[in-house]
Amino acid sequence: MRSTALIQVLVYHFLLMVAAISMTGCEKEPQANICVKGKVIGQGCLTGSYAIMLEGKNADYGIAESIAYDNVVETLNLPDEYKINGSVIYFTFTKPVEELGKYLTYCTSAPQIVLHNISDTECPVSLHAQQVSEVSE
Repeated sequence: MRSTALIQVLVYHFLLMVAAISMTGCEKEPQANICVKGKVIGQGCLTGSYAIMLEGKNADYGIAESIAYDNVVETLNLPDEYKINGSVIYFTFTKPVEELGKYLTYCTSAPQIVLHNISDTECPVSLHAQQVSEVSE
C-alpha cells in the first residue's frame, strides 16, 4: 500500500514538472527579417542605450512587454544619426544573446533588442509584406 502511494506522489510530481516545462516554452520568438517602424523617444535605462517606441505591440514581434512602458524597447547599437528624439526609423532586429550593458539605478528598463538594417525610409516591400501577413495570422 505504501509503494502505491509513493508511486502516485512521484507521478503527480512528474506531471507537474512536465506542465511547468511546457508552459515556459510558449514565448513567441521574434520573426527574422520583419521590418519594424519605431520612433526614438530618448535615452534608455542602460548606459548608452536609446529607447524606441514600436508601431504595434511588443508581443506582435515576439518581444516581452515591459512592466513600465507600452510598446517600448531599448538598444545599444543605434547609429548617431538617429539619436534624435522623435526620429522615425525602420529596422529589423534580433534579441541579444545575453543582456548587455550596465543598468542605471533610477529607472525600469524596457526589453533589449539589437538593430539591423536601420533606415529612415519605408520598409522594403518584401519585408513589410511579410510582417503584415505574419502579424495577421
